[in-house]
Amino acid sequence: MDDTVKVEVKLAVLLPGMIADLAFNYMVNQGAGKTEQIMKVFNSTVIESLNNYDDVYSNIETLVDNGYNYIMTSDLSQQEAAFDAANRWSVKKQVYFLIRSDGSYSSKSTLVSTYDINPVSPFYMLGYIAGLQSAQMTNKIGLVVPGPDTENYYTANAFYAGANKANPNAKLYTVSTSSYDDADTAGGAIDRLSKLKIDIVSQSQTSNQVCEAFVHNGTFGLGSNGFPYESILGGSVIQSIVMNFETIFSYVGVTIQYQNYTQNDYYLDFNSGFYTLDRYSFIVDDNFKSMSNAVYNDLRSKNAADHPYLCNPLNKPMFGDNCIKFGQMLGMEQLYSQIDDQGYFAMPTTEIYDRKQINSAFVSVSAIQIGVAFIFFVLCIVFKKRLPIQYSNILFCFGLGFGAILVPIGVILFNTHQKTTGICTSRIWMLSLGYNFLIGLMIIKNTRIYFKFKQLLETRSDEISPIPPAQVYSWYTGLLLVNILLLALYTGVGNPSNHDSLGLDGIGKYEYTQNCVNNKAGDNIIYALLVFHGLQLLYGCLISWKTRTIDLEEFEETHEFASAIYLISFTLFIVIPLMAGIENQRSRDAIISSMAVFTTFTTLLIIFGSKMWKIYKPVEDDGLPQIKMQQLPDKRRGKTSPYNHSTLTKSAFLTAVVNPTGSSSFKDPADN
Repeated sequence: MDDTVKVEVKLAVLLPGMIADLAFNYMVNQGAGKTEQIMKVFNSTVIESLNNYDDVYSNIETLVDNGYNYIMTSDLSQQEAAFDAANRWSVKKQVYFLIRSDGSYSSKSTLVSTYDINPVSPFYMLGYIAGLQSAQMTNKIGLVVPGPDTENYYTANAFYAGANKANPNAKLYTVSTSSYDDADTAGGAIDRLSKLKIDIVSQSQTSNQVCEAFVHNGTFGLGSNGFPYESILGGSVIQSIVMNFETIFSYVGVTIQYQNYTQNDYYLDFNSGFYTLDRYSFIVDDNFKSMSNAVYNDLRSKNAADHPYLCNPLNKPMFGDNCIKFGQMLGMEQLYSQIDDQGYFAMPTTEIYDRKQINSAFVSVSAIQIGVAFIFFVLCIVFKKRLPIQYSNILFCFGLGFGAILVPIGVILFNTHQKTTGICTSRIWMLSLGYNFLIGLMIIKNTRIYFKFKQLLETRSDEISPIPPAQVYSWYTGLLLVNILLLALYTGVGNPSNHDSLGLDGIGKYEYTQNCVNNKAGDNIIYALLVFHGLQLLYGCLISWKTRTIDLEEFEETHEFASAIYLISFTLFIVIPLMAGIENQRSRDAIISSMAVFTTFTTLLIIFGSKMWKIYKPVEDDGLPQIKMQQLPDKRRGKTSPYNHSTLTKSAFLTAVVNPTGSSSFKDPADN
């Protein structure tokens, strides 16, 4: 190729683990190094231990900012973040992506290619080698696999299919660990297989722990995770499958370098040169090598759809036919009946529940708040004809009280020991709807009062009446619908559920606590709910400031609303920065519970306590403060006078409030 048409390529590879693992990650790094040699570039980088969304995305962002234009991932755990980053930057910054993908995500960008590797064929190959070796011994073979739901049994079944082809008398024993890389469960599987006196062993794990443990105890092993183990463990390793990542890294890189890149989806297998065999152990003879190489060459000559494990009599009991599709192979959730299943090995776990006292305290305070709210309900009904209740309206009071009940119910759910999906979902609904009733109704009524008072000043009307509940609830319906829509989205796509979290918040590795979790979409919807309520409070502060000068007795509760709104806003101003610096989930729950109880209980006491106090001790004077209609046109003279003002007597107010028919007589109904 002509070097004059080459473009500069800065390549980066993302690893899920550590380079020095002498396993999968080591081979990915080796592939990156060989790609450098092939492409003759020296400005590449490899980043370790990227196996969650945030780490992958942020590191890709940094790489793009630093001018890297060819980014490769090596693990399926990286695909979601990689696709999101590619959709953002591939075209905008002319960055090429090679993403390992199982097809769950996609990109419309032509600068994004994908690849995946056949996880089945290497185990058929290793199974065949294990069968040949076991035929010279006691026919006992061991295999450690994750098992469903971590990995279906396609590896174990393909391994047995290969072993059975080489040695029909071979007996395969499997132990499942529910993990690719947990050292403790792998150790337990080792102990379980060791008791069976097996001849040769392998594993479907990212490390070589199982193989190494048996090799050190005199048992033969097979390497399955890409590294050529004979070179470091000696002749006890009969053979290893070697992964050659440079085959795909360099192929795509060179096309970028020479500007003949084409978007493609690659599938790596023996026929692409990705899988090769290591050198054989010195203990095997030429006949062994010849038989093994025949199977190897057969796999190299075929596509995955034509591999022998897909057309095998072992499949008939499970699928009703000898031949199955590759997708059916990957979907195998059961072992072949001929395999001796030694079951799952799991480390025993212990639940830690050290929050009983604080949870009980929150539940007790919440129950008291609910009780107080019901007491206020009863008092509102008893004193429904007294002016403080009439001015506010009993239906409006019930709405506020309902919000003050929903929030403590949410707090109780937050502090319930046994978590379920229903509890995890309901607690968000209760808190959000509770605050929406409290804040939403207050800001809407404050708004109505502001416009009503402004109208009185402009029209200089003597007819003053409280805000009817229909006007408040008609506006509130919109807020309620938005709130319910966001909560429905959270329930539908946020996937809230309960989860036993091992080792969370500094507890032991095999100790767990019950927690509520949701997916990334759920996090985003919760942020949207926080913004929604934050905007309510922001507007509430604004309208409270505007209504600060209103001094009519009929609209006096606007000052109580202002106090409650300011209180909630100030508390959130303190709590949100505090929450941002706390990673302990139990501490977060305690802060949320404290804030919710404090703000809503205090709001309940401010609003309803004030009304009860005014009923208990009414205003002593006979009149209301004067309202000065300054800077408004004088209706009679047609000009503005700073000295004009209207004095409204209490009698006039009460006539308008309670006797809108026009009767000139008025008496407090409570005095009857």
